[in-house]
Amino acid sequence: MPHRTSLATALLLAAICGPLGSHGYVNYDLPPDTTRTHLAMLRKMTSNIHNAPVGSLTEQSLQTMPDLISAWSQTLPFRPRRTKQKRKGTLDNIKEAEGLLRRMIDERHAGNQSAELTTGAYNAIIEGWANAATNTDAETAKAAAARTEEILVEMQRLSMMAESVGDRSSIEPNTETFRLVLVAWGNAARSCKKPADKIFASHRAWDTLAWMVRRYKSNEQRAFAHARPDTNCFELVMTTWAQNGHAEAADRVEELLFILDRLHQAELLENSGHDDDYIVLNGSVLRPTTRCFDQVLSALAQRSEGNPEAAQRAENILNHMETLADQGVEDAGPSLATYCASSGAWAKTGGLEGAQKADGILRRIEQRLLRGEDSFQPDCLAYNIVTDSFVKARSKESYKLARKVLDRQMEMYSKHNVERCKPDVFSFSLVLNGCASAYGSQKERLKAFGVARSTFQDMLSLGVQPNQVTYGIMLKCANKLLQPGSEKRESFVRDIFKRSRRDGLIDPAVINSLRLAASDELFGELLGGNDRSSKIPPEWSFNIAKKRPRRAEV
Repeated sequence: MPHRTSLATALLLAAICGPLGSHGYVNYDLPPDTTRTHLAMLRKMTSNIHNAPVGSLTEQSLQTMPDLISAWSQTLPFRPRRTKQKRKGTLDNIKEAEGLLRRMIDERHAGNQSAELTTGAYNAIIEGWANAATNTDAETAKAAAARTEEILVEMQRLSMMAESVGDRSSIEPNTETFRLVLVAWGNAARSCKKPADKIFASHRAWDTLAWMVRRYKSNEQRAFAHARPDTNCFELVMTTWAQNGHAEAADRVEELLFILDRLHQAELLENSGHDDDYIVLNGSVLRPTTRCFDQVLSALAQRSEGNPEAAQRAENILNHMETLADQGVEDAGPSLATYCASSGAWAKTGGLEGAQKADGILRRIEQRLLRGEDSFQPDCLAYNIVTDSFVKARSKESYKLARKVLDRQMEMYSKHNVERCKPDVFSFSLVLNGCASAYGSQKERLKAFGVARSTFQDMLSLGVQPNQVTYGIMLKCANKLLQPGSEKRESFVRDIFKRSRRDGLIDPAVINSLRLAASDELFGELLGGNDRSSKIPPEWSFNIAKKRPRRAEV
């Protein structure tokens, strides 16, 4: 590949556009006037190249062309107002880049020995198409990703042709080439809305990686030196599958992890006679990392609803990662996200056992934090997921177990200064809902009511503002747990409703809960003529967030 210097770029710019200097014409987020100038300069440079007779381009011009190709591939169109204009402009820019590459090919065919085709030039165009597959419609995304694959196949064909005549090709696909194609199919999968389109893109990413691995394992096309799959390539495909929501996603991601581990073991065996420096220098550190494992856990967590087998597989992987960390394997130990994914997987299985398993993993996070590992600070969501799983288990002990999780959460926040796990309104409301769902004897119901009342007081003491849902649940507690018509029930309902009204948190759901919890006399007294069918006075509901009206389509 010719040496591309800033001097060569400066000379060409000076020859075409005047003495503008060599400061980057590849520039992102340019202001409108600069973007317009940038594009005008690219067009003028490109036009001068195309207008020159084939075979006449100088070495200096040819040295600049890879940079020009890269500039077109990475340049956004000028300030489009409509999405379609932006998409069309982006695709037009990439086609300009491809036109320059074709001109280099024509120069080569015309006998211009300075026109050397390079992998870098092809990769720049592939990157442009990969970016074009982002945030667009499904057909454009799939077409852009397919184009990256077509260019990869063409590079392979040209490389094989050169090899057949003993030429050491300079355009052989390398690891970056394959990686960009995998990025393109990942972008396409995220752009697609229909499950079938997501699965199509995921399969194409899988097939591309499979081809890459086959080349690597073969003795042909010098794949070991140029297109060795790395961990990032596997991570890209694992992410694409983990996010597509397909029933077989977890199996696919787990299979990729298994393949990656086998390649790692094979490389360890192959390099067993060399020291660590040789292994690192020869790029043979190919092994599953924490991110790879986390993609598997993410896919299993999505599949674990009512599926204890998937949750158990997720926990088994977590246990394996802990073992690897204990053995000193770098970058393969569990992260906070790993534990949260495994805990969340068990929480989704349903039932008391699943909730207990989820809580057990949450406790493992707490233990690591208490041992001084500051990166393992559970957040509020991690606790809320476990609390919710106990409530949904619908066991006789659910509300007690949910409250114990909240107690630990409050202790982590107040005693151990873990700010990110401070209980929020949902943390308390979940426990209150568990209390409202308690069943058993009247004695047991009174115990549940006592837990609900203390939980509400703890909420206020911590400075957490109840919302209308919280107040509705408190009225539900009175309805479900206290004797109808009792003075205790009437007094509690009156206090809760007045507090809710004072806070401006009365909505129709609160009114309905009041109807069920209060006697007819108390209901009429508290509403003062504002029954369920009447409009709630603004001063009763001023703190309830209003839904924003949808903007009319233009």
